[in-house]
Amino acid sequence: MNNTFRNNLYKLLDPTALRRHRSSFVVEFIILGLVLVNCIIISIETIPDIADDIRQELRYAELFITAVFAIEYVLRLYVAPERYSKELTNTEARVKYIFTTGAIIDFISITPLFFFSAHGGVVRILKIVRILRILKAVRYMRSLREFGDVLKGKREELLISFTFILFLLFIVSSVIYVVEHKAQPEVFKSIPHAMWYGVSTLTTVGYGDMYPITPLGKILGGLSAILGIGLFSLPAGIIAGGFAENITQKRVKAEHTRTRKQAESFHYCPHCGKKLN
Repeated sequence: MNNTFRNNLYKLLDPTALRRHRSSFVVEFIILGLVLVNCIIISIETIPDIADDIRQELRYAELFITAVFAIEYVLRLYVAPERYSKELTNTEARVKYIFTTGAIIDFISITPLFFFSAHGGVVRILKIVRILRILKAVRYMRSLREFGDVLKGKREELLISFTFILFLLFIVSSVIYVVEHKAQPEVFKSIPHAMWYGVSTLTTVGYGDMYPITPLGKILGGLSAILGIGLFSLPAGIIAGGFAENITQKRVKAEHTRTRKQAESFHYCPHCGKKLN
């Protein structure tokens, strides 16, 4: 009886569960709605001349949202054994679940509940925590989950490309510092200062607050921008390739499943459903 209730609750709460509960979309709608309301509250609180009574009402709304998220976290912890094989005990399954990405995000989301009456620097930290609640939406948005799967599958290629980007950033910053430091000692004070120029140049943003004035520096700046266009397109190409592979794999899997079901249907009578000899 308890396991049946827990299994039904799991199918209601977890969007990745097999044979989801029909009412699971209600939970999904409520959580996504609260995440949206949370973002709206954070935005309104930044208005400097907002009335004190409205600010107090927003604090109560924030407390309610955090309480709902806390209840959700406890329920997900309760149904965690349904996520894993029966070889794990309930305690082992729940400990394993606590350290999953989704559970960590859920726990971070409810931490403001423990510091509701805090002031000063703690409040600023809690604002960042509340902004991170938007990550809860990843669990319910299929496209974001697929994006996470692509990043996980292509992590080695992405790590290599970002490593090359960091190396190029260091090289560009070092060279432009050597070339421009004598002409602009207040602008290119050091290599770390020059890294801001390297970032804006390699990404082709070009804010204009730092720029070379020597002929050699201008040549290096142009080459850096050209290199940046090619190098920064690598991660985008890797991610696009990952999405293409995911779509192809799903199509192949769906076709395989359809073919298997068709083959199985030949062994049964289409009228009475009895197995044929």
